[in-house]
Amino acid sequence: MELYGTEDKKCPCGKGIFQIEEYSDDWNRYETRWVMMCPFCKVNYVLWSYVIYEKGIGFKNYLWIPKELNQKIKKIQFAILKKKKMLIRFAKKQYLDEWLQYMQNFKSKRAAWEDLRRSNINFPSLSTFYKHIKHSGIEHYFQEFFSFENLQFILKKLKIRDVHVENKFREISLLKKKELDIETQILSQGFK
Repeated sequence: MELYGTEDKKCPCGKGIFQIEEYSDDWNRYETRWVMMCPFCKVNYVLWSYVIYEKGIGFKNYLWIPKELNQKIKKIQFAILKKKKMLIRFAKKQYLDEWLQYMQNFKSKRAAWEDLRRSNINFPSLSTFYKHIKHSGIEHYFQEFFSFENLQFILKKLKIRDVHVENKFREISLLKKKELDIETQILSQGFK
């Protein structure tokens, strides 16, 4: 990529600058880099990126945020990830075999697909489903489908109500609310 333009802007402390560098190449690919030039801000701020959507198209934006705020959101995100992993590990020990047995009870692959497609709006088309199972096998496909994102759906399908799992989902939901609160704080306190 070749540098084709730069713009100097005041840094968060106001005593120096940061530079926005624009790069492109012959294939019409573009890249923006924000470079902190101020020694004080380089120590006390980090670049935070986020995506906003306009008419379905995502645009990456940047803000300089205090390092403490960055550490705060990273800590929450790590806690969320850890709780999700612990929950899915627990759920797999308890319910994966039952899930795989449920899926094996269908007379055909299409019948299994129809059942899941009827209940899950995000389930792939039949042709995509066939491609996936041709590549990895049907049992492997349903083992992979047993994920955090699909866990509530799976337990509902199996008609299982597990208080422990419900409590863990509530804990994760509370952490996600904290994460959203910090993101709101970042967007209001971040420096462009």
